[in-house]
Amino acid sequence: MTKWVERLLQRRMNRVHYVGLAVVALYLLPLLLGAVFRRLGLPVYQGFGSGNSSMISLMAFWYLQIPLFAWGTLLRVQDIGWPRWVAAILWFPFINLLLWFWPGESQANQWGEPPAPAGIAARILAFGAPLWILLAYGLALWVLVQS
Repeated sequence: MTKWVERLLQRRMNRVHYVGLAVVALYLLPLLLGAVFRRLGLPVYQGFGSGNSSMISLMAFWYLQIPLFAWGTLLRVQDIGWPRWVAAILWFPFINLLLWFWPGESQANQWGEPPAPAGIAARILAFGAPLWILLAYGLALWVLVQS
C-alpha cells in the first residue's frame, strides 16, 4: 500500500469532524455545485427522459460524495475502536447517524492516538448542521426559481 493511502486510512475522526464532513459531502456539495452550475448557465440534468445526454447530472456529484463519505465513515469507526467491516454496515443512511452520537475511545487504539479536538470552525459547521442544510436547500430553490 502506498504511503499516502496508508496515511489516509490509518487515522481516526472525531464526532464533530464526521458531522461536518457529512454535512458538506451529503448536502452542501451537490446543492451548491448544482446551484453554481445553473447560475453559470451550464445545463443540469433534471430527470430521466430529457433526451439530452450532454447535460451535467447532479447524480454525478455522487462520484465525489461516495468516496468522501465512505472514507469518513471508516475513520469514525476506527475512532470508536470497532472493526473496519462495521463501516460497511454503518455507511447506509440513517444507520450511520449512530456515528454522529457514539463517542470515540479516549485513549489510543490500534488506529492511533485520539484525534485533536475540533476547532471553532468545525464546531460551527457540525452543530449548525440543521441550519446549513436548510440554507443549502433554500439557495438551491432560489436558484431554480430564478432560472
